[in-house]
Amino acid sequence: MRRSRTILLSTFNIMWAATNQNLRCVVFSSSAFGMGWAHDPSAFVPLYLPLDEEHPMMSFEPYGLSKQIGECLGEMVTRSTTISIVSLQFTNVVSPEQQAEFPLDAPTLEIPRTLVREMWLKHTFWGLKQTSLDTKHFCLPNRQHDSRNRQST
Repeated sequence: MRRSRTILLSTFNIMWAATNQNLRCVVFSSSAFGMGWAHDPSAFVPLYLPLDEEHPMMSFEPYGLSKQIGECLGEMVTRSTTISIVSLQFTNVVSPEQQAEFPLDAPTLEIPRTLVREMWLKHTFWGLKQTSLDTKHFCLPNRQHDSRNRQST
C-alpha cells in the first residue's frame, strides 16, 4: 500500500510541476496492471480482445489501482491545462529467462483466459533501453489543446 501511495503522490507532483514549468508533454509510465492484469493469472479476464482504449480499467491490486488513478490524474490535468499527457501501459519489462516463469499456460481457444498470455507475450518489451523511446514518438510539436475536445492539431 505504501508503494501505491508513493506512486500517486509522485505522479500528481510530476504532472503539476510539468504544468508549472510550461512543458508541452509528459509521458506517464502506466502499467497493464491498471487495466486488470494481476499476479493471480485467473483474476483478469478481459471483456474482449484485443484490448483498446475503450476497454474499462479493472484493477485488482493496489499497484494497478495507483496506475489507474495516475491515468485519471493525467486526464484531469489535460482537461484543465494546456499540457499533453501520454500514458503508456507497459505489460511487462522482463528478460526471456523471467518470461519462462510466467504463471499462465500456453494460450488455447478452449480456455480464453490463456489468450491474455498470448497478448502479454506479444507486447512484452525485451531488453528495452531508455534511449529506445524518444519523446518525439509521443509528442507532436506545436499541438494546440482544446479542453472540451481533449486536443486538436
